[in-house]
Amino acid sequence: MFFPFLSLFLGIAFLVYGGRNVVTYSVDLAIKLKVSELFIGIVVIGLGTSLPELFFTSYVSLEGFYDLAVGGIIGSNIANTLLVFCLMLIFINDNYKYENINQWDIYWMIFSTIFLSLFIFNGKIDDVWPIFFIILL
Repeated sequence: MFFPFLSLFLGIAFLVYGGRNVVTYSVDLAIKLKVSELFIGIVVIGLGTSLPELFFTSYVSLEGFYDLAVGGIIGSNIANTLLVFCLMLIFINDNYKYENINQWDIYWMIFSTIFLSLFIFNGKIDDVWPIFFIILL
């Protein structure tokens, strides 16, 4: 009973320690490379949110839990999209013009969702489709 609590405490401690180091060293890297701190921040946040999902999905796929992998991908994408969108609406400047939003992003998101839904309901992904998805990136 003691080991799970110890593991949780150590995991949180390492997460806080690692998060602080990532932020500190990414700012140092931005200064050394003479790159915008905003750009480095976006890259770090993108990697920081995507890598755990990638490892989780890879692990459960290798273990044969494909439903869990697809659910994790869909759930994390929905959560990330809604959380980022809601935070943007909370902290957005009142002078922001909504015409600046790229309409193609919305169309691609709808297309990707419909395309993924077709695969889920079909229940089969052939060898050619992963290559097609990589080309779409």
